[in-house]
Amino acid sequence: MDEIQNGGGLTAKAKQVAGIPCLTVSESGAVLRCSGAARGLLARADGLRLSERGLLTATQSSEQARLSRWIRSPSGVKSMTLSRSSPRPDLVLVQAANRPLSNAESADQLLCVVEPDFIDQDLLAAAASGFQLTKAELRLLILMLKHGGLRPLVKSGRLNRNTAKMQLSSILGKTKAGSQEELIRLFTALLYTQMGVVSGYSD
Repeated sequence: MDEIQNGGGLTAKAKQVAGIPCLTVSESGAVLRCSGAARGLLARADGLRLSERGLLTATQSSEQARLSRWIRSPSGVKSMTLSRSSPRPDLVLVQAANRPLSNAESADQLLCVVEPDFIDQDLLAAAASGFQLTKAELRLLILMLKHGGLRPLVKSGRLNRNTAKMQLSSILGKTKAGSQEELIRLFTALLYTQMGVVSGYSD
């Protein structure tokens, strides 16, 4: 497994934007190259790890089949969440480069991992601009992305449960997201699109 070096294209962009963990994986899930930030993430084995065979593996065994299917699924920018062993918010894994359409070309793909602590509020506001969210809804969305959802915020007493539920309902209606998890995946992908790391978003 080689470390990704500075160079052109999406890989270089991903490295330049706040040390985003990024990996190049084969269709079988073998990690071919990874950035220094991704090496650190895999070494912590909190959500994702590197197996003895060099495969990208979910640390929660119940999620491994879903991760394998996700890696093998057809082309198109996509994202998925992975739970952690620690109490930290879920990781969000984003495919940051479309697969080649030709079977003769490599099916390797660039993946980036969102650490929820990395949320640029200005970029998020720009990503959310098309959904006409209020300032209060945008503040709630930022908190949800940083803390992995509404429940931890309500449980800690940081938010009033009824007010937060009303605002969340409005956000889901405006974004057409079907759940909190889908909302977090959507805005994670949109954030990377805004940074120029991801070329687009699709469900």
